Amino acid sequence: AAVLTRPSRLAAPLPAEADVICRCMMNLDRSKLLKEVKEAFPEIRAKINAQQGLLHFEVGVFYMHTQKLINNGEREKVTKSFKIADKFYRNGDKKVQNAIAVSYVEGLEFTNTKKTCRDWAWHTFPASLKNEYIEFHGKEGI
Repeated sequence: AAVLTRPSRLAAPLPAEADVICRCMMNLDRSKLLKEVKEAFPEIRAKINAQQGLLHFEVGVFYMHTQKLINNGEREKVTKSFKIADKFYRNGDKKVQNAIAVSYVEGLEFTNTKKTCRDWAWHTFPASLKNEYIEFHGKEGI
């Protein structure tokens, strides 16, 4: 019986390659965040552009849009929004991470009202963002 072996060049990731991947992910800055948000949600491009380059206000527009999507039950779009926020929260530079934490995560509402079902969104909220939310509010979102 033949024994299959992995070619030696694939035996283990090269430290230099791992370092390049890590540095690339940490280069997720304001311009990359805004580009991705605007491409995913072109309907808020003008509102983001009107914020005079102030990152927390720009992320605030993204937060308000996400909250509107939650309130309207638009699950696919909310999932897309959460994926973007999570990616930049985990891999963005310090300014982007702070803006996502303060101007996006902290304000989201997940509790139901008489007219609006929102608790479903908490169950799709990524773990890293949930942890940030809980740390700020001292409790879960639902």
